[in-house]
This record gives sequence, C-alpha cells and structure tokens, in this order.
Amino acid sequence: MKRHKTAIFALFIGLFSILLWVACKADTQETQQKSLLDSLERVDTTHMKPAFLKLIHQAVGFFPKQKAFILSCSYLYEDRGTPTNGVSINNDVFYFHPAYREAFEGGEWSIDDIYPNHYFLIDGKIVFVCLRMDACNQQEYYKKVYQLLVPNTGVLEEKNVVRIMVEHKRDQARFAFDLFKLNIKPLRELIRPVKFVAPEP
Repeated sequence: MKRHKTAIFALFIGLFSILLWVACKADTQETQQKSLLDSLERVDTTHMKPAFLKLIHQAVGFFPKQKAFILSCSYLYEDRGTPTNGVSINNDVFYFHPAYREAFEGGEWSIDDIYPNHYFLIDGKIVFVCLRMDACNQQEYYKKVYQLLVPNTGVLEEKNVVRIMVEHKRDQARFAFDLFKLNIKPLRELIRPVKFVAPEP
C-alpha cells in the first residue's frame, strides 16, 4: 500500500513538473515576443476604418493556424471594375496574407526587400504593416526581429492572398477576390483587315 502511494505521489510530482515546465516555456515565449514587438512601432487600430478592420478580422479567420500576417499596399486601384495604377482613383487595394520567413529577403520567393517596422495585433495575431518609409531604417535589426517572430519558412501562394479594397473618403471596404479575373475588353474593337482594291485608271 505504501509503495502504491509512493508511486502515485511520484507520478503526480512528475506530471506537475511537466505542466510547470510547459507553462514556464509558454510564458518565456510570450515575454520574448512582447519584448521583440516593443522594439517595433505599433499601429493604433482605433483610428482605422471599422469596415476595413471588420474584413481584417474575417481574413484572419481564413487562416486559423497562422500566428502572423503581412499587410501591404498593392499600388493598384479599382476603377469601375478594372484594375489600374491611376493616381486619381479614390480607393486602394491592399494585400493580406500569412507571413513567412523569406518574405523580405529580396529573392524570387519574396514580396519585398524591406523589413517592416510597423505592426498591430488583432485576435491575438501579429499583422506586419509594410510602409515605404521603412526603407529609411537600417535593415539588419528589423530582419533579426522579423525572423525571430516568424520562424516558419514558406512561399507566397496566390490562393493565400486576400485583396481588400478600401475607399478613401467613406467607411467602405470589400474583398476584391475577383479583381484580376475580369474579362476586360479593349476600348476599341480591333479593325478587321479589308482587302485592298486598286482604283481603276
């Protein structure tokens, strides 16, 4: 009986030690993540358009296993159903997709060569915000921070890119899944060739 109690007690101590170790490890990882994020500029989401934030919430839900994402401007706009790079259009199209380690290495599988210095948190997930002004920062430090926060490798797949169109002057936003699947016709139909007939003398 005494041996039985001793075995149960030893088992209890072992399980308690494992649980304590797991809890401490998780707490250490959380503390390290907070410390790394504190070195970046946090974007205040309270000033974002509610319609845009609502879509970001939904987009995060498309990838429940992902812990970090990237939000970048496509520098494309939507003009009456047509993608364009015109500067007079009153909307912007943003790319939102899972973050991966090689995203900013500047190679074939990258989306840019400038590491982000801005982020915000949503639903407990990190969203890195790509801004052109980040090019003014020395890259080595932000590369180290990014790769510590995003250790998983991968490539950007088209199916994982969520396009969000935001209007400038109104609280309006929508997913633009079909932006590059449009049947765009030319402004003028091609002129059919006509057989040349020389005039009679």
